[in-house]
Formats: sequence, structure tokens, C-alpha cells
Amino acid sequence: RDSDQHKSDRTSAAKFSSTALPTPENMTIKHAKAVYKGVVIAESDSCQLVEGNLYFPPSSIDIDHFTPSSLSTTCGWKGTASYYTVAVKDDQLESVAWYYPKPKEAAQHIKGHVAFYQGRGIIIETD
Repeated sequence: RDSDQHKSDRTSAAKFSSTALPTPENMTIKHAKAVYKGVVIAESDSCQLVEGNLYFPPSSIDIDHFTPSSLSTTCGWKGTASYYTVAVKDDQLESVAWYYPKPKEAAQHIKGHVAFYQGRGIIIETD
């Protein structure tokens, strides 16, 4: 997950500014939803904010829009990330969502939680 390409995708094209999100890192967000093509694909009152990304609990995603991807990446402190392709109607975004199925100890609080690359078509809304 820490590849330079992924960092630049996330940083340069984000639909929200991390300064607009609550701080400090790892705190719970009041309410958030992920929207693609006008369809809510995830919504929760208990997301976790980690390194500027919102992680949605596994139970909050609409699994009908998610297909496992073959992509995996590694983060030094979180572990190995697995990815999902997201599809709505006839449109799909390859490997646009990631999660840590077996995170390292320091990231246990986001085990299975799903985060999104907003700049690739996913819009994150918070309140």
C-alpha cells in the first residue's frame, strides 16, 4: 500500500482535504458514507481515520458492489492489504478499495475495515 504511485493517487486526487477531517489520527468519525455514481456503497457511524483515510467497518459496506481483486500491497506497520474492485451499474473501478484482513498488532483496530481511493471516482462524505 505504500507504493509511490498509490500515495500520489490518493494525495493528488482526493475529493476531500484531510484538514477537513477530525484529528487526531485513529479517532472515530461521527458519520461517513462512500458514494460511487450516486450509489451509497458504504455508510457508517463508526469509521476510523488512519493516515488521512477513512476505514469503514466491514458490516457497513454494500458487498453486492465489491469483488475481490488480485492486488495486494504491504505497509510496514499495518501489514498486507487486500483490494476490492467496486462496481455500480455498468461501471467498475479496479482495486479502488483496500482492507487489512490480518493486520499487524498496531493496526488491529482496522482489521477488515475498508478504505477507498476517492480521487478515482469514490466520493467520501462526512458529518
